[in-house]
Amino acid sequence: MKQTLLTCLAALALLPCYAVQQAETYEAAKDLVQEDGYIIFAYAEDWDTFSKKVCDKLMTAEPVIEAAGNAVFMRAPIPNFITEERRKEDKEKFGPLQVGDASSYPALLMLTKSGRLYSVINGSVMRKAAPKKVSRMIRERMDGMKRQEALLARAQEASGVAKAKLLGEACSIPNVSPYDKIGKVINEIKKLDPNNETGYARNLRDPFDFVGEIVGIERDKNRGWEVALQQVETYLGDEKLSPAHQQALHALAVGLLHRHGGLKTAAELHRHTKAIQDLEAKYYAENGGPLSYLAKSAEYADRDWAPGFNLVEGWNPAVMQAADEPLELEGPLPIAKPGTYTISFYFDRGSDAAVIRSVSLYDGQTLVAEDQHDGMAGVKLNNHVYTLKVDAALKDPHLFIKFDQKGKNNSNGHITIQRR
Repeated sequence: MKQTLLTCLAALALLPCYAVQQAETYEAAKDLVQEDGYIIFAYAEDWDTFSKKVCDKLMTAEPVIEAAGNAVFMRAPIPNFITEERRKEDKEKFGPLQVGDASSYPALLMLTKSGRLYSVINGSVMRKAAPKKVSRMIRERMDGMKRQEALLARAQEASGVAKAKLLGEACSIPNVSPYDKIGKVINEIKKLDPNNETGYARNLRDPFDFVGEIVGIERDKNRGWEVALQQVETYLGDEKLSPAHQQALHALAVGLLHRHGGLKTAAELHRHTKAIQDLEAKYYAENGGPLSYLAKSAEYADRDWAPGFNLVEGWNPAVMQAADEPLELEGPLPIAKPGTYTISFYFDRGSDAAVIRSVSLYDGQTLVAEDQHDGMAGVKLNNHVYTLKVDAALKDPHLFIKFDQKGKNNSNGHITIQRR
């Protein structure tokens, strides 16, 4: 008998220790809650049984329980249609807890000890229901909430710009919601920091709040798109801008250049699309997740709105497929001093010759020189040299080439530029 009891106790010792606290109602939870607050497992009631299974699995998963610390677990079945009667029942169940709607279910609603909703975990990570990944997200967001609470406590003892900085930091923690409505927070920071020394009065704005201002300048007959573009560049000069704000501003620049600059500003448009993609890559490397959808849009914008090719690499079939419009020769150009320049086309390989119609040189957006004649660079060369005369030094040279392939794009070649 004694041996059997010892065996049973040993077996129990090997089982995971589920010390998590669970409660059905706020009245039961309020006496249990500690510094880790509440985690509410929200799932579709009756209309998606899978989401309930996910929540059941995660609520008893050891990594999730360990990551949750002393948080109180609660359940929140979400009906497909909420009646007034059900609304009252939920109000009685959750009391002052901020149990808002999630964009999809299943979802984890994370609340502070005071009952404020500070983060939501949902989407594909919840539907895949990998406990280790969900547990990491819980821990990261809970740690972020605690940093926020500590910053807010320090802000209570501060004043002026110092307080504005603490409030701004508290509202800038990734995946942790601001402590109040963002408009109220920004107004409070503006009063404390009227000269925007901290940068938070701007950085806490929704990144796309810039749209109204920039488009307003663009449409102003007395200011126009170039002034709007200058304003974008001014904002981008602010080192305190968040990656999301920088991406949004670069996207606005892309739109302005596409609508008004055309192919003459293709290189500038390319600079902004690359900046969007670089910001995305950096953010992903540091945070393990995407910043926004803009990087993918930038990829398409660069392909469709800023076609071009490199002087060193020359042309290829992919370049020729995009040759419905003049293509810019990207990269540093050996065209700056006054003189006469020859641009020569040489065929390397492929089944199709390159058919050239014109070569145009711009300084910024001003046409400096152009040679329009029909040339061909294939196994045989025919009128493949184009001549441009430059009378004054160029500050911002851009070279555009008009091909005319008519679908015959299997061509590779290179270009030389010489000054006579």
